[in-house]
Amino acid sequence: MKAKKIVALVLALVLVFAVSSVALAVGSPVAGAIAGVSSEDPNASAELKVISTATAQDVIARALAYLRTQYSSVQLVMAADLDVVSAQFPVTVSLNVAGVKVGDQIGVAHLKADNTIEYVAGNVPTDGVVSFTLSSFSPIAIFRVGATSSAAAGAMYKTGDSTSTVAMVLLIAAGIVALAVCGKALKRAK
Repeated sequence: MKAKKIVALVLALVLVFAVSSVALAVGSPVAGAIAGVSSEDPNASAELKVISTATAQDVIARALAYLRTQYSSVQLVMAADLDVVSAQFPVTVSLNVAGVKVGDQIGVAHLKADNTIEYVAGNVPTDGVVSFTLSSFSPIAIFRVGATSSAAAGAMYKTGDSTSTVAMVLLIAAGIVALAVCGKALKRAK
């Protein structure tokens, strides 16, 4: 009877920690982000998808390496996977991007099918909107370049939770160890 109470308590604690912990995933910057799409196709449309972490890191790292050789300061504004629903290329896409203002210099890095990165100049027609023209759709990263603030140089927006991954892994490991100990106690009680 005592073993059952211990198992029930441990399972309850594991569930409490599991439910109260945050998901170890990057937040989505893309919900409602498309402000407009224009091409020769009157029915042109596109959609943004959350970019995988590995792809995002690859595109961002390669783009930063190049852009930092061209500009005194570079700041990541958004990374996403841009996908065509229907359009004829070239396509001009306008995205809602928080924090950009008219006059900001914008660079768009876009991963082409041959795994090379193409850099396209973007513009900010109104505050909070970035427009750029692409010849194909793929994962993109949008950067503010040449910012005058030295504090913005190389800074990146946080797109996920700041909770330490190590702490979450340790909690999971502690739960597994507790389950193993309770399992042994159950076997001895029988």
